[in-house]
Amino acid sequence: MIRFAGRGLAGYVLSYIALVCVALLVVGIVVYGTFFRSMEREIAGTSVSLLKQVRDVTDARMMDMNRIAQLIAGDPDLVSDVPASEGYRMGQKVRSLAKFKAANGFAGEIAVYFRGKSGDRIYAASGMYELDSFFGEAYRYAHWDSDSFQAEFGQLRQPFLRPLEPVTLNGVETRNRATYLYPLPLNASRPYGVILFQIDEREWSGMIRNVLKNDAGYSYIADDRGRLIAYAAERGKEGEAASLLARLPDDLPRDGVRTVTLDGERLFVTRIVSGYNGWAFVSVLPAERALGPVIRSRDVFAVSVLGVLLVSVLLSFVLGARQYRAERKLHTVIKSQSRIVMEKALLDLIRGKSKTSDETAPPFEPVLDFPYGRFVVVQLLIDHYGQYGRIPVGGARPGAAVMTLSLKNVLEELSGDLGQGSTLEGMEPGGIILVLNLKESCGVEQVKELTDKANGFLEQHFRFTFTAGIGCICGDVDLLYKSYLEANYAARSRYLLGGGKTFVYASLRENEPGRYRYPFDLHPLLSAAIRKGDKDEADSRIREIVASLSGQPLDVDMGERLSFDLVHTIMKTLAESGIELPEEAAASLTELFATRFETIAELESAVIKFCRGVCDDIASRKESKNAGLLEQALAFIDEHYADGSLSSEGIADRLGVSRSYLSRYFKDQTGSPLMQYVDGIRMTKAKQLLIGTDLKIKDIVEQVGLTDPNNFFRKFKKREGVTPLEYRGSRGGGEAGAASGDGAGTIRS
Repeated sequence: MIRFAGRGLAGYVLSYIALVCVALLVVGIVVYGTFFRSMEREIAGTSVSLLKQVRDVTDARMMDMNRIAQLIAGDPDLVSDVPASEGYRMGQKVRSLAKFKAANGFAGEIAVYFRGKSGDRIYAASGMYELDSFFGEAYRYAHWDSDSFQAEFGQLRQPFLRPLEPVTLNGVETRNRATYLYPLPLNASRPYGVILFQIDEREWSGMIRNVLKNDAGYSYIADDRGRLIAYAAERGKEGEAASLLARLPDDLPRDGVRTVTLDGERLFVTRIVSGYNGWAFVSVLPAERALGPVIRSRDVFAVSVLGVLLVSVLLSFVLGARQYRAERKLHTVIKSQSRIVMEKALLDLIRGKSKTSDETAPPFEPVLDFPYGRFVVVQLLIDHYGQYGRIPVGGARPGAAVMTLSLKNVLEELSGDLGQGSTLEGMEPGGIILVLNLKESCGVEQVKELTDKANGFLEQHFRFTFTAGIGCICGDVDLLYKSYLEANYAARSRYLLGGGKTFVYASLRENEPGRYRYPFDLHPLLSAAIRKGDKDEADSRIREIVASLSGQPLDVDMGERLSFDLVHTIMKTLAESGIELPEEAAASLTELFATRFETIAELESAVIKFCRGVCDDIASRKESKNAGLLEQALAFIDEHYADGSLSSEGIADRLGVSRSYLSRYFKDQTGSPLMQYVDGIRMTKAKQLLIGTDLKIKDIVEQVGLTDPNNFFRKFKKREGVTPLEYRGSRGGGEAGAASGDGAGTIRS
């Protein structure tokens, strides 16, 4: 229980009330004084944004019309002269223009006129017309006829837009339309043709009316000569729109907002100029009508301040007694929030989000102030972390969290010698990311010493180690993401090079592998061992494959992919051989695919364990089958291999079974086809005779049951890689074969 003296409490409360009153007074004055300016900026910003949208849409549509004009100009069928007798070609011109009009959607009509021998004819999307008929009947302009058109046509050098004027369509309906003229070709002293685009007033007004706020004010589009193209005005004031535009000052900003007073009324005038064609987009908004909600909000604000002041006086009595406790709690919250904000900001940086982006800054932005100009990221992966956190229920046990927190504290403390450092939770279990802001005198070697010290701490207190990857040092905080990717790659080198070490990305890249050799020839031998159920041979083949991977400077990603090939070979062997796995073995195979092993040694142990179980199962199945038949077959082959007429049918007949059954049974039991096994016996006997006797090649061929010496030669070289005579010579065999005149490339009978 806390006891407060009455006098002291009163003084504390009074000081708190005074503080609140002063704060509210200052805030009220500041807010009241800046309220109008901020709202004016908001209204101006909205006007600028809306006008820019209109400008962008207008520029896009004018560009589209120029693009269509260029396409028409480049089409010889559209701009060539066509005699009146060729009606199909004339119709083809009209159809082509109709397609361009349908694709544009902005122009109400597209027409092409050019000087030709066939008379003054104009082609449009709606049909073909004589020039007088076009201007006198189809499209009768209020202030433009065929003579005026030809006069302007002769002087046209650049694209030109005629302002809006009444146009009567086919003598029925009158609409305001602007006409865009595009000479063919551009900048010619005497153009041979011109393209006309008619744009309806509704296309313009539909865009610029959106600029008016609550249908108040005026908006305009004027061309680069200051002529009015289109406008929109609030209801009832359409007649004043043109005169108001003429009264606006000439020194309006090219792109911006200015407050103008006309006839005692304050107006917000916004002007945006297109960089494409120099057109001006202007909006005029009455300030008082635009600020109506602001004035009402001001009154509400004044009443609210007074109410808040009264409530604050009452609450001061309660808050004064609890101030100490509230301060302690506030400090705790701020500290925890500071850490959260810092970690989020650092995560954004290592994910590639720029610190200098336009995003809203977090409330605790100062925690990201870096005193030094060099940065590096270290990725730590605690080795065998899954063993520490593996419990039956409830996630990682508390010890794992304590270990991770202790390691992070040690890393941040050690970082003080190098500059400053901050730690984050890694992207995977057991991962920690250390972001270092380095002093100029510190480099990668000092960072490596830091990781070695932290590794020693972890091993001493928790009997665990970690693998660290160090990225390259960068001079820009916005490049932290690149250093993180490098550090992550270096840490993943644990898979091939083992854990408990520190790897530097730059050093790994210096030893970048060129060409490497992968023992694909061992995969068939592994498959054969599995089919036979020979677990010792399978173990040997797996160890050879893994040794070849870990013994070469492979890229980490390539090493993982080649490791997957080993698992895929085992799965493919089981599928092709029709081997059905027990439920426990099938679950082990699924786990083998799903588990991401920390090192290739762990993968090797898991694969060997799985293959031993599979081989034991296969061997037990084979033992339960007709083992006596295999012994009979092997004995018969060993006794009659020298018989040149020996075949699978003869062996099957002798053993009293069918040929197909014997072939399947023999391969299932030995992993090798029957006659391939016979050839193997014959080749083995032939090698013994080559080394132990001086017999000629043709005599050896006959003794081992082969009938064709040339076929023997090819099989022997394919199997051993050398000719029979080279084999005999390399093993120190007899010289009779050589003396007989047999060469390395041919065999004499």
